[in-house]
Amino acid sequence: MFKTIIPLFLKCVLYSLTVYFLFFAVYAIGHFYFEIGNPSVVLTEFLIATAIAIFICVPKGKP
Repeated sequence: MFKTIIPLFLKCVLYSLTVYFLFFAVYAIGHFYFEIGNPSVVLTEFLIATAIAIFICVPKGKP
């Protein structure tokens, strides 16, 4: 049981870290090159990154 849960959890964590690093890169580009510092834009980017991470991590159920 734990042999399948741990790699799945580790895969989810690594994918989530990748998504949030991409979010940070987009934030840095927007902040330093385009001077976008509006908190609502940052919150929207963060929520989109969170939705992508959840979509990746939720196991695909069988109908």
